[in-house]
Order: sequence, then C-alpha cells, then structure tokens
Amino acid sequence: MAESTQILYDPNQFKEFGLEYYEGENFTIRYQYKEKYFWKSFYIPYGPNCTSLYGLDNFLKYILSKKPSRIRIDLPLVLDKKLEKEIQKKFLEKGFIQKAYIQDEETILITPEKASLNNKEIRYYVRKSENNYSFEVLNNLDESEINSIYEIYKESADRLGYTPKKIDVFHKLNENSLVGVAIDKESRSIHAFVWGYVYSLFSDFEKGETKKMLEVVFIGTNDISRKSYVGYGMHQKLFLTAFEEHGLDIINFRGASRTHDRKYLSFKKSFGGEFVNFAGSFEKINLI
Repeated sequence: MAESTQILYDPNQFKEFGLEYYEGENFTIRYQYKEKYFWKSFYIPYGPNCTSLYGLDNFLKYILSKKPSRIRIDLPLVLDKKLEKEIQKKFLEKGFIQKAYIQDEETILITPEKASLNNKEIRYYVRKSENNYSFEVLNNLDESEINSIYEIYKESADRLGYTPKKIDVFHKLNENSLVGVAIDKESRSIHAFVWGYVYSLFSDFEKGETKKMLEVVFIGTNDISRKSYVGYGMHQKLFLTAFEEHGLDIINFRGASRTHDRKYLSFKKSFGGEFVNFAGSFEKINLI
C-alpha cells in the first residue's frame, strides 16, 4: 500500500505530475494558477489529497486565504457515500456551488464479481495478439524497464498530440505499481504497456474499512504493437494478476466518461464493471 489511507486521494495529485504544488498540514494540492490584472484563478484536478476531515478543513482554510477570484475543484473518487456527503457538505458550507466536471466525471470500477475478463471478444483478440506477443506483469521495475516504457509513452504522446509528463512521474508511480506489458516474442523487448497504481480507499470510514484498488494511469503502444490488439492481452493479464495474485478488490479503469465520446470506451466496457461518479466538482467565485 502506498501511504496510510486518506479520505481524498488520487495519484494524479502527485507533485511529479507538474503544475503548482503545496504541502500543508494533513493535505497536499497540485493546482493550476492563472493571474490577469486583479483576477486570480485556481483549478485543482482530482484533488486535494487529504489524510482526514481535519486535513480537508485545513485545505479549505488555506486555499480561501489566497483570496481567489475563482476556485474550481474536480474531486476524485470516494467509495464511502456517507463520507462523500460529508466532504460535499464542507464545500457547500464554504460557499461553493456544484458544477459539471472539467475532467471526466465518472470511471468504470471492476470487481471480481462484475469482471468480464474471459468473454468471447477478449479471448478472440488475446489469441490474435499472442501470435507475436506474450504478456507479463511487472512490479518494482528496474531503470532499464522504466526507460523502455517511457520511450513507448513518449511515442504514444507524440502520435496522439499531447505533451508527455517527465520520467519522474514513472519513478514516483513505481513505488507501488503493477504494470502489464506486451513482450515481442522475437526481440524479447517491451512494445506496449498499461501502468496501474495500487492504493486503498475507505469503503466504510466510520468502521475504518478499506478496499485495495488498482488505478489505470497510463497506457502506451508503439506503432507495431498497436496494430496487433495487444491492449486486450495486457489488460486481461494485469487485471487477473491484480485480483488473483495480489488480492486487490477493485480495478479503477480511468478515462471512461460516457459524456466525452471516447473512442476507446467500448474497449473498456468489454472488461465488465460499472460506471461510478466521482465525488463532485465545486466552484466558488469572489467578485469583490
């Protein structure tokens, strides 16, 4: 497990992901800040990370002390709905209003009971990809493995037209990750990967009960492997290993919003699970 379980937590809030970063008492935040004339705008994607409700109070006190003209916060996933309501209440009491998400507002959660990891479609594409690739799950990656994966990640970023994160992100995630890889059978080199980060969330805050989760953070393929349906084999191997060998309770299949018309949504839905909303997006505007 990464750290002690927190009431609000998302690996996308690690400082290695970039933007501005601040560490306070029982909370951390990664945020975007823009200032123009007298207008100060803060945006926090899937944060803050808070160890307790006390930490959330400290976060709200801190961010409002910055006297923002506009503050927007997309909260992460909270499993315990009673805890989620308590968190939402604290924002509303400070004058925030609930808004539509800037980021994805929902995800797919897959449990062993609701998984569909061996259906006809997945088996078909796994067999096709196994002509050229074998699938493995790695943890505690060494430097050469991280470097190989990072090169694939940069290639994917260039192909899709987005700016890649620094390799520091992968070193940070490597502290507690399971990574599915597609290995070319001839060269024995990594041609594709799906990087999952492992952590826990409260399922019942009052009883201190938690669920162990693997969150899909990054996926990357090179130009050769992406034509060979390796995504099916990598994800199937990773998810089965997470459930059967590591005793994880939930797969968080991020990037699965039904309102954004994602091309890969049907692929993700083929593995089963259910759509679950994140804890809410909140905004506060101060005109004076």
